[in-house]
Amino acid sequence: MKIISNRIIIPPLVRKSTTVCSSNIKIVVSPQNQKVSVLQDLNTSVKVNMPPVSIPAILPNQAVSRRSISQSLKTNKNEIRYDKPKVIKYITPDAPLETNSRLIRLRNVGVGRRLVVIGNGPSINEIPLELLKNVEDIDTFSINHPDPRVWPTTYWSFYDPSQLKRHRDFIDSYDETIFNSLAVRLNKSKSIAMKNLPGISFSRDITKGICIGRTSCYAAMQLGLWMNYDKIYFFGVDMDESGVNGQLHFYGQNPDVEPSVRKHRFKTETEYYNHASDFLEPQEKEKFYFCSSYNKWGFTRRFNYMDHKEAITSLLS
Repeated sequence: MKIISNRIIIPPLVRKSTTVCSSNIKIVVSPQNQKVSVLQDLNTSVKVNMPPVSIPAILPNQAVSRRSISQSLKTNKNEIRYDKPKVIKYITPDAPLETNSRLIRLRNVGVGRRLVVIGNGPSINEIPLELLKNVEDIDTFSINHPDPRVWPTTYWSFYDPSQLKRHRDFIDSYDETIFNSLAVRLNKSKSIAMKNLPGISFSRDITKGICIGRTSCYAAMQLGLWMNYDKIYFFGVDMDESGVNGQLHFYGQNPDVEPSVRKHRFKTETEYYNHASDFLEPQEKEKFYFCSSYNKWGFTRRFNYMDHKEAITSLLS
């Protein structure tokens, strides 16, 4: 430092790099035992093993509703590993609160009454469904494509969003109760959008959700039981791979599904009906009648089974 004419000159600070050799640096490792170790030796004696963690790629969501991915996490002392997803379940979110209040109002409305569920099989062309409108204690339930002869029915259900466009005329003119899943965006005052439950199940409490089960008729079983109808008749559940005169539906061909694909779905649908027959109590099973001479699948004999022509005669007598 120099003093020039009453000014103090401070030399600039110069940083110098210094190499410190750790070979002769000693540190106290355990004060209570007065143990001293050389730093270099300590560094070489400590090994940190960090196993790699592999994170699975995010699957693209191609479903209308959310996917629930089941993953297992396995651990031991030396590794953390994420297994590949083994189960993918398609579910919808919880239903809004107004859905539950509407469903609760429908509880037990069918006591003392009969419900006729009208599926889309071609056998319904062979019976006079229009006469059901004159029977006082019968309520009717349309599935997917309504039959104009008995329209408007007491209830209607469809769970495929593609039907919003195909059935716009029916939707605009219909003022009764419509059952949908949350995947269907329908702005109607009496529309009830329900949570779709994954897997093969049967819901007695539809405020918690409903299992559509690859077929809207299976969902109708749960709705009919919730409303507690004395008897529930299913027409048009033909499930005949040959069809009637080559047709699988009473109205012709379904524009959304090729006939070859639809035929293969029948076997999958039977798994849900078989589950219902195993799950339900005997007094519950006695409520259901499957009315189609074309349906040869075994589950129909585990419930009440009738020829569709005899069944309609019985209902009208």
